[in-house]
Amino acid sequence: MESLKFKGNKVTGTIPNELYMAIIRIQGDKNLSFEEACIEAAILIDPKREEFDKKVEKKAETLSKSRFLTQLNIAKQTIKNTAYKEGFKKGKMVYRLPCYVCGKDMSLNSQIWESAKEFLNNKWRHSECN
Repeated sequence: MESLKFKGNKVTGTIPNELYMAIIRIQGDKNLSFEEACIEAAILIDPKREEFDKKVEKKAETLSKSRFLTQLNIAKQTIKNTAYKEGFKKGKMVYRLPCYVCGKDMSLNSQIWESAKEFLNNKWRHSECN
């Protein structure tokens, strides 16, 4: 038997007559091309090939889902951080302090709060409660 020659994803060489006839039977039974019949014969010769292919497919799917979930989590965190920063910039945070005179709550947004913190030791009151 002469040696096999590999070129790209093809192999050329001679095969035993029995193997050739088995491929021809597969080709006729399943109405396949010769190349498809060779692939079918390879699967029949190596039954673990399908199991291997399934494992490869499962691993690829797992990696794909993992990468998708990683990207999804990054996107969620980015949206959360952006929304928090934007909300804070717009002064959405509201602080409540009781008026020293009438006792009712006064609302201070985060922009006023930053400048008002230094006066916390003073007695806070509404402007109309002076």
